[in-house]
Amino acid sequence: MKKDVSWADRNAWASLLLYEKKVDGKYKYYFYFSAAQKIGVAVSDNPEGPFRDSGKPLIDFRPEGAKNGQEIDPDVFEDPKT
Repeated sequence: MKKDVSWADRNAWASLLLYEKKVDGKYKYYFYFSAAQKIGVAVSDNPEGPFRDSGKPLIDFRPEGAKNGQEIDPDVFEDPKT
């Protein structure tokens, strides 16, 4: 795992189905996953890969007020107003 995801070396699971979005006229494919109790994303120009890790976790902390749990099981929310 370390060669594919620079910031994690354990506990990779609970990936999200590919999500596609048009960026600058081209489709980008986003692969969300959990690793080392953090949530990350990798991006590709092709749904078959190769995917490139963003280089750091998207989420690596608990929200304010959360005393227990882990940052796992990612999902995508797209705000219709932004």
